[in-house]
Amino acid sequence: MRLTVGVSDDRLGSSQNGFDMAEALMAQLGIGIKVATLPVIALGVGIGVDYGIYIYSQLETKLKEGMSLQEGYFQTLRSRGKPVCFTGIT
Repeated sequence: MRLTVGVSDDRLGSSQNGFDMAEALMAQLGIGIKVATLPVIALGVGIGVDYGIYIYSQLETKLKEGMSLQEGYFQTLRSRGKPVCFTGIT
């Protein structure tokens, strides 16, 4: 079962969205994309993908338990949303 969560239908969509968000933030702060800043962008995208996998694994479990997509997503965010936000901020 393949479930796409996000804006894009391809497998690299979430990574591209993360890169676009990082690029927008850097432009807003006046930081250019240089050789020195690319590792920071890669790290941010990597962390975002890790959190996405963490949330998706719980969602997949909820779907296998027979929950609807909407209910499974809601329960997933109730159980894993706060830890992801907390660790993402810190």
